[in-house]
This record gives sequence, structure tokens and C-alpha cells, in this order.
Amino acid sequence: MCLDARPTLPKEAGVNPTARRRRVVGLDLSSEPVRSTGVGRYAVALCRALAELDPPDVRFVAFGPRGLGLQEVPGLEVVATPFGEGRSAARRAFQQTALPALARARGVELLHSVNNLPPLGWPESLVLTFQDAKLYRAAAGAPLPRRFYRRSMHRWGARRARRVLVASEYSKREAVRALGVAPHRVRVVPFGVEAERFAPSEATERSDPAVLARHHLNSGTYVLSVATREPAKNLPRVLRAFASLASRRSDIELVLCGGRGWGGDDLEALSARLGIAQRVRFLGYVADEDLPALYRSARAFLFPSLVEGFGLPILEAMAAGTPVVTSTATACPETAGGAAVLVDPADVVDIARGLAEALEPERAADLRARGLARASQCTWRRCAEGTLACYREAIAERSGGGRRVHVTSLLSPAGFYDGAEGGASRDRALVEHLGRVPGARVHYLARDRRYPLRLARFLYALARERGACFYLQYPRLPATLRTRGLPRRLLREAFLLALRRAAARNRVLVDVSDLPVEQAESLGLELPRDEAQAFREFEASLAELPVETVFAAEAMARYAQRARGLDPARGRIALNGAPRASVRSAEAGERTPATLRLVYAGTLRRGCGLEELLDAFAAVRRPAQLVLLGSDGEWLRGALDERVRLVGGREEAEAHRLAGACHLGLVPYDPSLPYLRLVYPIKASFYWSAGLPVLSTPLPEVEARIASGAAGRCLPLSEWPAWIDALGAEELAALEAQARARAADFTWERTLADLLASLGGPARGANRTTRRVPPRAADGA
Repeated sequence: MCLDARPTLPKEAGVNPTARRRRVVGLDLSSEPVRSTGVGRYAVALCRALAELDPPDVRFVAFGPRGLGLQEVPGLEVVATPFGEGRSAARRAFQQTALPALARARGVELLHSVNNLPPLGWPESLVLTFQDAKLYRAAAGAPLPRRFYRRSMHRWGARRARRVLVASEYSKREAVRALGVAPHRVRVVPFGVEAERFAPSEATERSDPAVLARHHLNSGTYVLSVATREPAKNLPRVLRAFASLASRRSDIELVLCGGRGWGGDDLEALSARLGIAQRVRFLGYVADEDLPALYRSARAFLFPSLVEGFGLPILEAMAAGTPVVTSTATACPETAGGAAVLVDPADVVDIARGLAEALEPERAADLRARGLARASQCTWRRCAEGTLACYREAIAERSGGGRRVHVTSLLSPAGFYDGAEGGASRDRALVEHLGRVPGARVHYLARDRRYPLRLARFLYALARERGACFYLQYPRLPATLRTRGLPRRLLREAFLLALRRAAARNRVLVDVSDLPVEQAESLGLELPRDEAQAFREFEASLAELPVETVFAAEAMARYAQRARGLDPARGRIALNGAPRASVRSAEAGERTPATLRLVYAGTLRRGCGLEELLDAFAAVRRPAQLVLLGSDGEWLRGALDERVRLVGGREEAEAHRLAGACHLGLVPYDPSLPYLRLVYPIKASFYWSAGLPVLSTPLPEVEARIASGAAGRCLPLSEWPAWIDALGAEELAALEAQARARAADFTWERTLADLLASLGGPARGANRTTRRVPPRAADGA
């Protein structure tokens, strides 16, 4: 065994005089083989990009095998570890036994494990990268002992880590569900790609023929697939799809690159049975320096993976200007960003269809342009900046500085991403953003098996803390205060007593996103008498206590001040927002659409205005399509005409992408209902953040946003058909441009910026949607 520490000099000559004051972050690459896969390429590229940032407050020490090529990176101290060429078991054994002592000897304060599994013997602060959820899905086909070992280690490491890094929103949801990690400790930091290394140039045009000759390939004659031979990569279906296409396309062959993993099928035998053995090339593991040439010379790149945490080969192919065909599953659509042909990975016919589409000359040229634009957005520098921000959060949390912040959530960690109703979306956003404040602690008060313990901890903190900040998410909190063995009345009295004590010694903010009693009365909902009484008592206490209130709408704030006697000087507005997503680009839709696409995103339950919306749409005469996004719409199946497309429920990011492909977002609420005149519909922010103009009924809060520059129109539902029929191409283009220009203003990042800054977190630029309640005359319900 040989250990070799070779610190390199900083970029400037001499020794940095502040080096001793810089925090030391270690990057654990000791489990990575020299013949790296996608995870290894991520780890090496991240180390290089972090060293290039050269932050004044942090220095980096990398622990990994010599063959990774990090020894010559300026500004990076490298400690060589053994077994780079050996079996993974030897590398894991070294990581678990020797690495912790080695890191402590180098003064490491924060250790970043880049590949899921941290060292058991590391007692200090930890950051963990969760690569994907292969071992939690049957499709991955991992052996049982391997699954058990890795699942146990993943859960142990994730729960110990101060921050868990993931590369996609899909991976974040999987980390929360599979590992049980608190959602506010998970950060999405997308991977990057070295665009200059993969992009065509004069130098590469001279060098590529040599690489192709070495592998006995000809440029432009093959479809490429780069994947380790594992069940999750779906390679048997790749062969079957190519076989179905090969009979119609004699001008192409299939090239498979990737080393052997675990549980892989005998692909050579399968290709022989399919009769395509002469047209399939198995190159095995290909060195990193050869991959760009193989990408650039391919006609198309095929990657219909079943499970991916990110899918780095997708970006690499796009950076090389190669049309990409990838999966609709897991993180692949998120990584593709609308620049690839998406196929069902379980459907061989659909995979063949998508590949044939990507080989068509016009479609290939379009995919090439979109892919190059997408790849240019994803850089390793951005990845390094996001990772460095997480390091700083973890270091600040370890230092224990700043005011403690307690945030309540009515969701459970395991079910954090279940449910898409407005209340759950606001709950998720507040937890994810306020949980970033150094010293933040989130109390998950969903009624699961751990509820009594969590409730006791929350009430204890409420009664005992001094000089802290509490952010309470009302209205559901009083109604959920119940546990076995204690009368609900007694528990509520204990809560109000603890709240009074906390308000006298801490800063307390109460998020009033709904008024449950008025909501039930106006919308005809059933509200148990004891719950209604609990809500009234809690709201009455707000006027008596020195607490601040945060409302989701100005009209609701003014009504609550009049009806509840709240002090307007202690109220503020934080509009409902939507997840950050890519704003629809100008070329994403047709300038003069042959068919106008309208979208409604929300609950599809009966009695929520959907029947009236369908009647209004039926009166539209121009070519149009109505897309229905939401759950509880089974009653609609078989009752819709061919112009209405029922998509059903989707994950938030996927719903955002589908909505962004339409032209108008619809808000068909009945403005005659008193309660609906008080609320700001979260779907308005959902549409605007997707770059869509809004067509709404005359709701005061939506009218106020449109008057302040948001894109849309407010008209009675009876006037919608005539307005839609008269909507011209120029007016639609102007509305879409206006919506895209203001899209970022309606994301949660923007709407909560001032609130986050006031609690001690980072403000993200100017904010137009979080402000004090204006002292105007109170509005009646």
C-alpha cells in the first residue's frame, strides 16, 4: 500500500498568506476506479472546477487514485490512495478503514463523499452526493446482498450528512422517499459538461479519424450508445429496437460502449438471435479521451435508460452536436431539457420510432441546434459554484452561528412530494427555502408513526427557546394537534400557552395562506365544529400576541385585519410562487399556431368549475386544444371530445414542462364566491413562471398582478370563447413575450427572497412579490 500526498502550489507564485484561515474541505474519490464511469467523470470534473474557483475561505483536498489525473491541477491538494486498478471491494475497505484517519491528518473539517457511500469512521461534518436510486428499484436488478449493504449505508450516510447533493429534481424526490432524509437538507446541483472538449473544431476534425480507425469505425455510419452493461441501462431493448429498425435502414450500425457491470445480459448472444450480430459493435470500456470523437461521428445517440439520477452521457452527446434519443423515465427528460426525442423505455416499438425520427435529416438538424444550446447552459463551473454554496451552508451550520430558526411543516419527510394542491406546494416551498437559513430546524408534524415525538420536540422548543425565530404554517396546524392519551382541547391549550411564551421571548411569524372557516362557508365544505372552534381561537390569539403575519394575498390580509383585528404594521405579503424551471424560449412554440393550445392545471374534482370551463371551451370555434393537468379526473374519461386531452396528475417539474408547451393558462374560478375574491390562485404563478400568459375570471388578486405587468386578461367566463376566437397571432406573440420577460418574478425563489433575507438567509435579487401589507381600506369577503 502506498500513500502519496502531493500538494500543488496555488495559481499565484508563493504561499497564500490566508491559507491557514481557510476551511479545509476534503473530497472523497477513494472508491472511484481509474477506469471511470459517469460518476468518476463527475468527481474529477468537480475537483477541477472547484480548484479553478479558488475561493478565499475554503481550500480543497482530494483523496483518490493516481490515475484520475488530479495531481497536476493547480490549487488542489491531492492525496493518492491505493487500489485504483483493483476490485471495488479493496477500494471500499480502504475508504472505510484508512480514509478517516488520513483526512483528519490533513485537517479536513468537512468531507464530501461523491458516490453515495461515506466512511463509517468519519465523525465530523459530512456532505454526500446521492447519485441515483438504482438500488431502490426492481428494474435495477441488483443482487440482494448488494442492495442490502448499499441501502443501509445510503440511509446511514444521508441521515448523518449536513447536506445531500443531487443532480436533478427527480433525484431529490427519490432521496427524500428512499433515504428518509429531511427535504430541506437536499440541494439540487446539476452536473455540467466540458462543451469545448466535445464540440467539433478544426483540431478535432484532424484527430477524430485516428480514433475512429483505432476502433474500426466510419464517421456518420452508426448509432452510439454509451452505458455500463447493467439492467438499469436497458440495453436488451436497445438491441431489439435496433433490430426492428435495421430491416428498413441498411445504412447504419449500432455501437455499444461501456464496461461490464453487475447482472448484465449476454448481449452478444441476444444480437445473434436477433440476426443483427454483423451490424452491432461491442467496444467495451472506452477511454475518456476517445469518447468525444465517438460522440461527434455518430448519426444519433440512443440512451433509453430505465433509471438515471441525471444522465451525463445525454449532455455529452448534445455538446458534440449529436441528436439524442432518451427515456421519458426518471431524470432523463429533466436533463434533456426539451432538446431530445423522448421515448418510453419499456416499449421497444416506441424506442425504434424515436430513433427513426432522430435519423431524419430535418429533425436531426433541429435536435443538433437544440442540443448544443442545452449543453452550453450546463457547465462544471456552475456545478462547482452550487457545490461550494452547499459547503458554506454546512460549515455555517457546524459553526452554530446566527439565530436559530424553527419552521413547521404539515407534511412528512417520506410523503413530502405527495399531493399537488396549493397548500402542499406552499408548505414544500417554505420548508425548502427557509430551511436553508443557517441553524434552521424543520418540525415535520404530519400524523405518522413518529408524530408524537416530533410534536413533543416542537412544543418543547416553542416553550424553551430564547432569541430564536419561529415560522408557523397555519391554517392546518391547530387542527392537527392530536395524539393518543391526551384530549385535543388540552393539547390545544398547551400549544397556545407555549405560543404565548414563545412570542414574548422570540420572533414569531405565522403564515396565513388560508382562512379555513371562511373557505368552508364559501365553498360548501364540511368543517367539524371542534376544528372550526380551534381555528377561531387560534386566529383570535394572533391579534393579542406580538407575532408577525405573512399572507399569500393582499385581499386576504386586509380582510383578516378587519375581521380579526390584526395590526397591519405587523403583516406582510409573500405571494404563492412556482418551482424554478426553464422559461419557455421564443422558438419553443409556433409564432402563428395552427392549433391554439390551452392548459388548465389544478384539481379535476367535480364542482370546482371544471364543468363550466368545458362548456365554455365547447363554444370556441377556432382550432384549439384543451390540456387538463391534475388528479381526480377519472370521471372525465369517455366524456370528452377529441379536442380535450386529459393528461392527469404529473410531478411538478413534468407538469411545468407540459404547461410550457401550451399558449395560454386558464384560471376559471367563480369570482362570485366570496372566498375566491380573497385568495391568490397558485396556478397563476405556475403559468407565469412557465412563461405562459393567463386567461382568468375577474379575480382581484390576478387583476392586480396583470395591472402591475404580468401577462394576461381577466374576463367573465361567458366572454372567453369570443376572446379566444378573436385572439390574433400578433397579440398572442406579444402576450407570450411579456410572460417570458416576467417569468422569474413568480418563482418561489423570487417571492420568498425578502422573507428569506429577513430570517438571515441569502436574498436573491430585487423582489416585487414580498412586501408589507399596504395600509388601504379593508376589503369585505
